[in-house]
Amino acid sequence: MSEQKQYILAVPNFSEGRREDVIEAVVAEVKKVEGVKLVSYEPEHDFNRTVVTIIGEPKPLKEALINMAAKSIELIDMTQQSGSHPRIGAQDTIPLFPFKNITVEECIELANEIGKELHEKTEVPVFYAAENARSEERKALAFIRK
Repeated sequence: MSEQKQYILAVPNFSEGRREDVIEAVVAEVKKVEGVKLVSYEPEHDFNRTVVTIIGEPKPLKEALINMAAKSIELIDMTQQSGSHPRIGAQDTIPLFPFKNITVEECIELANEIGKELHEKTEVPVFYAAENARSEERKALAFIRK
């Protein structure tokens, strides 16, 4: 019997919703990776963030998310960023959800890998929330964004 492909839904948010050139450059990092599907991206002017929806197999999804996050960190200066939505960084969140033939535990493991590799690539701190939180109080994203 052949192994069934696994798919994860990712809904990353990055802290730019006004400058189209930056939005397109960040989203282009997802489009470069085979094995992922960019479902949508929605810039929000008032919040000054963009919500991206991506589906993919774990390995290419990890590559796309790390590249996208690194590009957002490169192009977004958080000292100049403003918007009506709380945020913690240029790449604000990278939530992962089981979509097909994959468990929550496998998504948690992938999120840990993404965080580790993103930190190694960018030297930017990574904070884990929800199921990946390192303490009970950090489970709520609002606590981390303080």
